[in-house]
Amino acid sequence: MYISITNFKIRPEKYDEMIEFANSLIPELRQVDGLRHFYTVRTGEDSALAHAVYDSKEAAENATPKIQEIFSRMAEFVTAPPERNVYELIINEKF
Repeated sequence: MYISITNFKIRPEKYDEMIEFANSLIPELRQVDGLRHFYTVRTGEDSALAHAVYDSKEAAENATPKIQEIFSRMAEFVTAPPERNVYELIINEKF
């Protein structure tokens, strides 16, 4: 499995609107081939991380154009382009 971690620099005054918009994207995210799990974390007043777990490195890479298109629609909520990186997921246990 592979995980993409995307760092967002958000506009604090747009936070609630961003969350509402992000929630509206869930049906679209469910359609991304190989995407198995998605969650976001607020890491500060003006920052957040999005984590997406994929079946394979190929699935994560193939999702890149669609994810970039989705993220481009979030421009009004961020102060810089999101930074997305893909990593091998080594331990993935559910308790």
